[in-house]
Amino acid sequence: MHPFLSDRQHLLYYLSGWLASGAALTGYLRWGGWVNAAAFALPLCPVFGFTALSAYYVCQALPYSQRAPSRVAGLFGMASLLSGGMWWALAQIWGLALQSLVPGWPPGFPGAVASFPVFLCGVVLYLFSLLIHDAWIASDNARQENERMQAMRALAREAELQMLRTQINPHFLFNSLNSISALTAIDPAGARAMTIDLAEFFRYSLPASSRGTTTLGEELGLCERFLAIEKRRFGNRLGIEWRIDEAARTCIMPPMCLQPLLENAIKHGIGGLAQGGVIRIEALVQGGWLRVTVSNPVASGSATLPEGAGVGLKNLRERLALHYDTRASLNARRDGQTFLVEITVPRHEETAQ
Repeated sequence: MHPFLSDRQHLLYYLSGWLASGAALTGYLRWGGWVNAAAFALPLCPVFGFTALSAYYVCQALPYSQRAPSRVAGLFGMASLLSGGMWWALAQIWGLALQSLVPGWPPGFPGAVASFPVFLCGVVLYLFSLLIHDAWIASDNARQENERMQAMRALAREAELQMLRTQINPHFLFNSLNSISALTAIDPAGARAMTIDLAEFFRYSLPASSRGTTTLGEELGLCERFLAIEKRRFGNRLGIEWRIDEAARTCIMPPMCLQPLLENAIKHGIGGLAQGGVIRIEALVQGGWLRVTVSNPVASGSATLPEGAGVGLKNLRERLALHYDTRASLNARRDGQTFLVEITVPRHEETAQ
């Protein structure tokens, strides 16, 4: 269906343009009297306007990929001349009808004097209609291509997010199973308890990781289950300190963002210290931003960025970029014997999806 006919507003704009053309033709034919000129021109132009809708299909018959200047000029020129002839014939029929139906109609008006100008007017108006429809089709094609590219980018982004998510659980599962294996020989009861804790963690984490977003409160709940597993492994060597702003618990963020940071803190921090240490998790709301910081002690003389920690941070940084574009940041730094990672994301308080 023609796009102008399927949209009432566009159709009104289109007919208004043809009525304006009728007003211009009325002014040209005013020598026969304003009333007579208006009676002839104003009905004629909108009727021809519906005929000129065929310009849409003429433009569609010549795809942009197959266009050459000579083909466009030939097709548009021939279509305009044929339509000008139709316009002239329609004007002649309408003029004869007015002479027979309207008493006192000026004999021969508009007559031969206006024949060529009317024909030329039809050619020009149809050519103008062709140009309008061609621009419309080009704009619509560009819009559809833009929508297609946006859809493809969204699909690619979702696929990349899914790939990054799948890198989290297997890595953690591998480490946890190694821990359970180590406990089996020295503490069978602890190994059984850790297995139950691991099952509980995955029971809650799998639904969360499949969603696009979660609340910080839910994310912290997963972190507590993860740390309960690691606490069985490290015992008193692992201390946990929470500093959570209550207003931050309802903030929205991507799922499974904090667990990789805690895993890094244990593997590259606490695990390398004979006396262990304390992992601090802080979250606060500052204006329109949610800031979450995970800090842990590191051995003196170790690298600024613990070896192996960069992969997890790179993974998380990419996930944040895909989710927030440039509006989120992840900063990692060493301050003396403390390693800190700070996540900053826009503050949103909505129901998690």
